[in-house]
Amino acid sequence: MRSATIGAMGAAPNVESLQRELRREQKRLLLLRDLSTAVSATLDLNEIVEIVLGRMTALLGSERATLYVLDDETGELWARVPNEGGDDLEIRLRVGDGLAGWCAREGVLVNIPDAYADPRFSGAWDKKSGFRTRAILCVPLKNPSGRVVGVLQALNKADGPFDAEDEA
Repeated sequence: MRSATIGAMGAAPNVESLQRELRREQKRLLLLRDLSTAVSATLDLNEIVEIVLGRMTALLGSERATLYVLDDETGELWARVPNEGGDDLEIRLRVGDGLAGWCAREGVLVNIPDAYADPRFSGAWDKKSGFRTRAILCVPLKNPSGRVVGVLQALNKADGPFDAEDEA
């Protein structure tokens, strides 16, 4: 009887962990369903990008998300981001420059808890946009043949640095 009690007590934290994981997956599935519904309601590419980035920030609990697209003609990553001054700011980075450029060149995920402590980070865009970057999560976007075609970047998770769950 005693061993059964100890076994049941040892399983309790595991059950709680599984319940948390289940709730998290349910949230992700609901966001994916909402995303699918919203995206299918428009053919406007800019609107689709805004919807995807909005859902991504909601899912990760981040302040901002950016989609960088690789321009094959120039070899640059290109994005538009909101500017504190009003009009959107166009960002162009050479592949290899900054964290998003490094992510594109190396083709690997980058998770940095303190952007200004990383030598690959450039604060130039923060100065231009009026935004203050703290934590960064960059994920390379690859086509079916494995070539990087862009980078998804999330900035400043509300409750601290991005974690392994955010990377998944």
